[in-house]
Amino acid sequence: MTLTRKSTLAAWLISASVMAAAQIPEKGILDISTGTFISGRLLRVVEVPPDVPGLSNDFADSLNRVDKPRTALNFSVHYVKPLNRRSALRIGLAASDYGFRRVKSDIRFGDWIHPEVGLVADNSQTGPRDVFYDVRYRFAELPITYMWNTEYGNPWRDLDVHIMAGLAPGYLIQHETVVRLRGFTTSDGQFTYHIKNTGYNANTFNVALLGGVRIDYLLEKRLHAVLAPTLRLPVLNSSKGVYEQHRSWQLGTEIGLSYLLGNTGKK
Repeated sequence: MTLTRKSTLAAWLISASVMAAAQIPEKGILDISTGTFISGRLLRVVEVPPDVPGLSNDFADSLNRVDKPRTALNFSVHYVKPLNRRSALRIGLAASDYGFRRVKSDIRFGDWIHPEVGLVADNSQTGPRDVFYDVRYRFAELPITYMWNTEYGNPWRDLDVHIMAGLAPGYLIQHETVVRLRGFTTSDGQFTYHIKNTGYNANTFNVALLGGVRIDYLLEKRLHAVLAPTLRLPVLNSSKGVYEQHRSWQLGTEIGLSYLLGNTGKK
């Protein structure tokens, strides 16, 4: 056998062993994961409030200056079923927290905080006074994603990389605004309020488009660590108010464990 044929055969055997190691067992994989996501909103101004000067663009700019993304914690359980050697279907149940944060800074004694909170009652001035309005849309979602194995090879054969794309129908289970006071208090002495009457008409159903990467790292024969950087973008508006509409987005990483069911094909 010539050197060229030997090299070709060796390369084929190495490639085959790497690809075999990357295959998902026939009975599938069970994933359990959580992760901290950055959640924000896309804004559309419906109407300028009568007490706000300027045009729609001016009002939108003013909101964009005080609105910021916030951190959100998601939790999910998935089942991964292989379709063929290079692809699989990932179906799960997820609790997802969408929303954003609105900040009102340097407020003064007597300023209005919220109809259900009241006025600033603390007249002391020991530092900056800020109010954080965390708008939340908590959804129970059914994420369905298609996974394509990149057949990424490495010398240890313990790392699989999949490209993911799919969608997640979701039902709204909670909508609220969490008002947090910093640097002062109200007459009742509280610093945190959970407001159900948010002033926004939230959609009870939405569908999020999903895209990301699933990185599977071998810990033991059946137990793997999973990292899944993911972008979520709902198709519909999250809510509509008198003056503004919100459309949420999320960007973050799922971190968890996966358990391989049935015969893993690995020694």
